[in-house]
Amino acid sequence: MLTRIAILMFIASLCIAGDRKQTQGEFMREWRREERRHKKLAAQPTPAEWRVGAVWRFVTTAPRGKPKPADIIVRVTDDCAQSCGAAVNWKNDWRRLVRVEGKAPLPPIYQVESRALQIGVAGEMCDAYDDIDGALTGGEFEGRRTTSGLGAPTEFIGTVHGSLVN
Repeated sequence: MLTRIAILMFIASLCIAGDRKQTQGEFMREWRREERRHKKLAAQPTPAEWRVGAVWRFVTTAPRGKPKPADIIVRVTDDCAQSCGAAVNWKNDWRRLVRVEGKAPLPPIYQVESRALQIGVAGEMCDAYDDIDGALTGGEFEGRRTTSGLGAPTEFIGTVHGSLVN
């Protein structure tokens, strides 16, 4: 576990070096805030609406002047998946989603811990991440979408609202 944390801290330091706007202290404060948020969500029950076979729609609202990403409509499965990224606060128990509409090179993947939900839009692809991270509340989801990659800074894509379709 300590090795994982050390590796992630090293990667984080590389990202910080690439983004001069954010100091190491700011990064650590944000990281601790996210860790507390995740622990709080992970201690609450998973809504019954997030279940195998359920279809969900995720809509990203981009900041002014940025292009709007396509909506993502997926069906939840229990099929195992892998991710190259290691989320420190998560158990890293990834599953596949099936796209109901639209096409992508790889199926998206997800992990859910109680009310906390993370979706890897780019699927099991390594070094080019497109992630949705947020909280489930009944048949709704609120979160944010970011992209990052090997040597690239994290970029905020927009806020995400999800809802149960059926």
